[in-house]
Amino acid sequence: MSVRDGLTVLVYGGLAIAIVGSVVNMCSMPAAAPKPPPTQAEIDARRAERQREKANVARSGPRPTGPSFDGGYPAVRRYLEVILRDPDSLEFDACSSPVSDSAGWVVMCRFRSRNGMGGVNRETWAFTIRDDAVTAAARP
Repeated sequence: MSVRDGLTVLVYGGLAIAIVGSVVNMCSMPAAAPKPPPTQAEIDARRAERQREKANVARSGPRPTGPSFDGGYPAVRRYLEVILRDPDSLEFDACSSPVSDSAGWVVMCRFRSRNGMGGVNRETWAFTIRDDAVTAAARP
């Protein structure tokens, strides 16, 4: 047996002892304490949050689906594909989370698209979505 083989056995043997020691340590650790039941204040806060969400849905319609894998909301994509000169060039940079409003859900989206001259415009618009359709759009 050469020195190199001896060192290899020593290193692997030490590694095995370290792994076994870690497993024994983990098994001897006390179990995590069970989570205490929620307090009345926590229950009331959850209930109030659910009521606020129901009020938002009643006022603004259901929360819009999305954003999809490309970063844009499907309703916004459908809207822009109708009004853009080159809808195939549409690329979303980012969209915000929807915020409830009396007219629907408002999202801000930053996107790029090709203009009539072939150049690429980068714009930011606010869209109001209700029942998975854009009802208003504006450049802020």
